[in-house]
Amino acid sequence: MVKSGASSGNKGWSRIAPALNRMFSARPRFSTGREFVPYVKHAVARRQVLLKSAEKYGTPQYALDEDILVQRARLFRDSFRKHVKRSRFLYAFKSNDLPYMIRKLKSEGFDADVASMFELMLALKLGFRRIIFTAPVKSAEEIDFAVRNADRVVLNVDNLDEIDSIIAAVARLRPKAKVRISFRIRPEGKTGWSKFGLSAAELKRAVKKVLAQSSLVWYGVHFHSSWNSTPEAHVANIRMLGSILRSGFRQSDLFGLGFVDIGGGFLAEGSGTVFSATGKGSLLAAASAAGGSRSALLDRICVDDVDGIDVFASAICDAFRKHITLPLGRPDIELWAEPGRFISSVPTCILFKVVSVRDGKVFVDGGINLVGSASFEYEFFPVVNLSRPLLKMRRSVIYGPLCDPDDRWGNHCFGRECRKGDVLAVLHQGAYAFSTAWRWQRPVAAYVAFSGKTIRLVKHEESFSQRYAGCRF
Repeated sequence: MVKSGASSGNKGWSRIAPALNRMFSARPRFSTGREFVPYVKHAVARRQVLLKSAEKYGTPQYALDEDILVQRARLFRDSFRKHVKRSRFLYAFKSNDLPYMIRKLKSEGFDADVASMFELMLALKLGFRRIIFTAPVKSAEEIDFAVRNADRVVLNVDNLDEIDSIIAAVARLRPKAKVRISFRIRPEGKTGWSKFGLSAAELKRAVKKVLAQSSLVWYGVHFHSSWNSTPEAHVANIRMLGSILRSGFRQSDLFGLGFVDIGGGFLAEGSGTVFSATGKGSLLAAASAAGGSRSALLDRICVDDVDGIDVFASAICDAFRKHITLPLGRPDIELWAEPGRFISSVPTCILFKVVSVRDGKVFVDGGINLVGSASFEYEFFPVVNLSRPLLKMRRSVIYGPLCDPDDRWGNHCFGRECRKGDVLAVLHQGAYAFSTAWRWQRPVAAYVAFSGKTIRLVKHEESFSQRYAGCRF
């Protein structure tokens, strides 16, 4: 246990010590696997359609459960609308930009949150009428393109220089519609997010610039935080934003304000953390390395506890009324949210086939290029042997085919002992996997969607010609 008074002469230490106490004295909640059984049961219940898809379209492949996608989209939407009727939901394309999936969400009433030119072009191609374009740096080409589509795009401004670029683009292009501007706010003291957004002082200067332009409209304010397992960060940001709006602006300045966008960052359930990546685990890893051995405890899985989306919605909407609409006297201001991971993660799994088993290690035909990171070194997602499933988690080290020692899917599997030819599924791989897949060694896999027993190929596997398009040979 860290003693907060261990160095009373050091003022900084008294501030750091409480955080260290929480990090290193908190008891990790180790998993035996039972916390993930509901998700495993769901996969096993659909094993026949997944095995059929693997046989028909090959492995590896991404497999999207359309029914779960729709369920999660409706759950998110209805949880918030129950509390705030004037609410809108903009799907974050960056979490998964599969056009087929995005079109499904559009049919459920979702709008578009984009962060790049390609995503903006995709949103327009898919027919979205309400798009928010958020990026800390926007090129001149991107700004021009957004201005030309001002009737459908809200420009979420991240810095003062961007305002000048937009004003110049509007003067040059003369769009028929007024350009709607939102401002991203940087929470005070959040140094880890210092590349994003405007300070309170910068916001006042930015608003003054916009209000001086008849062709621009101050339409919204926005903030974002990530990896939230509780609504605390959202509530704190709403409180901070309400204070800025009440103290820094006249009622006439706020006349055109149409929405407050709370961003995304809603952590999806059904995942875990490898103990070696936790605070206590890192200390144990260092001690083990110093002793020349590795503790088996380091590979244990800690459960990631996440509040239900209904808890998020209730707390956020209460804060929205308390700090925004009621004190400003503006019940017409809309609440916008940008869910990505919460909606896209759970519905997709990745299927791969066991190619070899040797020395107790399992080798499969799909690599971590499909998710674009070595995150399985510290994250846990359930892996299920669909060919011979069990609801019990067993030790099973699973490697991919890449020439990289970090190409590993974890150390556990739900199922009987893996054999050559078995089809495995790693669950909850819909967020920041397909959209961040590496262009490295192996092709980006095919994407399949299924509803009931109906299976559709919605994206072909990357081909040689697609990989090297535009290259001079």
